[in-house]
Amino acid sequence: MGDINFRLRFVAADDDTRARGLMHSAPLGEDEAALFIFPRAERHAFWNRNVSFPIDVAYLDDAMKIVDIQHLGAHQEEPVSPTREARFVIEASRGSFNRLGYGVGDIAVLADQRDSITLKRTAASVRHRG
Repeated sequence: MGDINFRLRFVAADDDTRARGLMHSAPLGEDEAALFIFPRAERHAFWNRNVSFPIDVAYLDDAMKIVDIQHLGAHQEEPVSPTREARFVIEASRGSFNRLGYGVGDIAVLADQRDSITLKRTAASVRHRG
């Protein structure tokens, strides 16, 4: 398998868009994701309030390397946080990263137009199970 490309439903780079996230939206397609950009790396918590479908939450560091992947069930209000600080988050349909063989250590590259993001495997990546 080579690099994988996700179409971005949205890029959440401000407080309002990050807070709204995927609430009240249709499920993500298999080739679709949402990108959250924060001003600084922290252990940002996510939940799935008012989201009717389960998702994977990939946390990325300043270099856009995946540092953790968590999972949220439909309507899950108990938050999840990464094991390490992250500045970026990619939300995709539940099981996407595992099904496609991507995990901790892999790199994301944002398209110049900010309409898609590509995941690239690295030799040091750890495949995620879950």
